[in-house]
Amino acid sequence: MGEPLLWQQIFTVCLVVAVFVAFVTEVRSADLVAITAFVGLILTGILSESHVAAVFGTGAPIVIACMFILSAALERTGVIDSLGKWFEMAAGKSELRMLIVLMLLVAGLSGFVNNTPVVVVFLPVVLSLCRKRDYKASRFLIPLSYAAIAGGTMTIIGTSTNILASGIAHEMVPQMTPIGMFEIFKLGIVFVVIVIVYMMFVGRKLLPDRTTLSTLFEAEEGREFLTQAHIGKGSPLIGKQFTETPLAKMPSVRVIEVLRLGRTVRSKLPMV
Repeated sequence: MGEPLLWQQIFTVCLVVAVFVAFVTEVRSADLVAITAFVGLILTGILSESHVAAVFGTGAPIVIACMFILSAALERTGVIDSLGKWFEMAAGKSELRMLIVLMLLVAGLSGFVNNTPVVVVFLPVVLSLCRKRDYKASRFLIPLSYAAIAGGTMTIIGTSTNILASGIAHEMVPQMTPIGMFEIFKLGIVFVVIVIVYMMFVGRKLLPDRTTLSTLFEAEEGREFLTQAHIGKGSPLIGKQFTETPLAKMPSVRVIEVLRLGRTVRSKLPMV
């Protein structure tokens, strides 16, 4: 394959900018935007069939897909949830001890599990514990994220970036052996130690000390949320009485106000 043409370079740059804007504005889901960009590169001939086959023929995407499956299995079987309960017992009564235990546990777990399910599981545990002990949750959420990121650098499966880097390096230099499971552990553990020590002595003094919205709700109390629903053109709800809509049959939903053409409908809504 020869040198890329000027129009191909311009098109690729414009496509990258368009994808970035679509991700930020969320006009469509991220997966749909990514697939559309991928198909666009194929249809324009910038990516050939051989390139596509080479990308999906490497072991890195397969390993990443398997790691997501493994992470989901650990989450659904309750393994990560059990570690969260153990964290609540090991956190003790000290705020500093809770911070250290949280970062150690999350960093160690992130070395073998994808970061997202780890943070998703520990987030409600941290918020609940902060409510019980009257801690500011804002002082633990940033360390939680930092520990997950740093922990992912300890093993090759800690984050998908490591797997991709290993696959690309082996593809560009065939004589180079793939990066081993714990080959980057020595460097990764240094990152983890630096992050934890920094948060203990410097970072926690800079953390925000404010009340987050999630801590305003008690776990045992019922929660009510106010939202709006827009009836667009072509909706099956147009022309129907309120009692004929699913909203009237939902016991947990209460309609407060109806706006039509910017004006409030004053008539009382009958309930079934």
